[in-house]
Order: sequence, then C-alpha cells, then structure tokens
Amino acid sequence: MSDLHFKKGYDDKLISLTQTIGKADLLLLAGDLTHFGKEAELDTVLNILSGVSTNIYAVPGNCDTKAVAESLKTRGISLEGKAAIVGGCLINGLGGVPQWRKVDYGFTEEELLQTLSQGDESATALLNEHPGAYIRILLTHVPPYGSKADRAMFMKHVGSKAVAEHIQQTQYDLCICGHIHECVGVFMFNELPLINCGPARRGYYVVINIGSETNDQLKVNIESKRDGSRFWL
Repeated sequence: MSDLHFKKGYDDKLISLTQTIGKADLLLLAGDLTHFGKEAELDTVLNILSGVSTNIYAVPGNCDTKAVAESLKTRGISLEGKAAIVGGCLINGLGGVPQWRKVDYGFTEEELLQTLSQGDESATALLNEHPGAYIRILLTHVPPYGSKADRAMFMKHVGSKAVAEHIQQTQYDLCICGHIHECVGVFMFNELPLINCGPARRGYYVVINIGSETNDQLKVNIESKRDGSRFWL
C-alpha cells in the first residue's frame, strides 16, 4: 500500500479498507502514511493496519514529516537505507523524494543514492548471515525517473534519477513504489516489474503472491486492486 495520507477522523474508512484486503503474511507501506501528521496519526495507522499483518515494514513519503520518519526507525519497521528478510523476501528501501517543496520530506539525488547504497550494504550483511534464494524487493516512495510509473500531470516525468540509476546497477525482482497518484498499475522498467500501488486513500492496493515453483525458483504473481468505493480525499 502507498499514499494513505491519513488524517484524524479517517479511522473508520481505513478500517473498512483493511477489511476488504483481509490478511497478509507481510505488509509493505510505500510512504505518505500521514498527511504531514504527527506520531499520533502514525500510531493510529499502524494499529489499524496490524489487522492485516503483524509483519509491517515501511518507508516515509514526502508528506510524512521527519518526526514520522524517525518514529518508523524507532519502531524498527523503517526500511529507509536498511534491509530486512521476511520469509523468502529480502527487502530494502528508500524514503522521501528528490527535493521539491520546502514542506516535503525531500533530499538531493546524491543523498538518495547514498541511502540506497546503505540499504545495499545492509542487504549484503544479511545475506552473509542468512544465505539463500530470496525474492529481492526494492521499496521506495518515489518511482524511478523515466518510467511509466512517474508521469504526473501533463505526462511529465517526476521520478528519481537516483532510483533509476540504482535499479540499473542492482539486481532486483520487484520494485514497489507510490507517490504519483495518476500512475497506478504494474509496469516494466529495465526488465524489472515496477508496481505503483496507487493511492490507498482512494481504495487502491496491490496483492503479491510468492510461492515455490521449484526448489530454486520462486513464482511471483501481482494483482493491482481497488475497492469499489472511493474512500477519502
């Protein structure tokens, strides 16, 4: 899920969405959990989403404050420049966006690339401790620049060049992102499946099923979904 933009008073609508989704082994949140909210809003979001999964990992989006980003780290669920292994998945991530507005959680492209490199180092350390075959997932808020998932108004590309460069240099099986509400769906970018989850505040979410096809190969099935009703704006 991505782009909840949760505010006080949205509790019932988010609960309704989680009931539509049901249960999952792992829930990945691709940023904008709040709309410039405080830790109290994050508390509510995570408490409600715990009904979907007890395994939750996230990266902050541009509309998440620095306090929210730090709180995710304190809780041990942030994948911003850090990797985690859950079942057959090795995930590392990137929060924020290229610098845009002063109010945003934003960074230079050089800083974003540095954070991605930190995630790579964390992933390498985990693989040394837990060798094996994993589906490698990159979880970001911002899509890679020049993809079909980063076209905003007037079809202008507004993604991250650092993310695009990182994908070209690193082996992944999936990239999960959000941020650009207009580009919902599953695309290909440099032969990599790229998933823009769409705004959860309008009922969008993605279901990914990963199962053993052979002893050394995992099969991935991706479904982009939307509940029939609009949730909140």
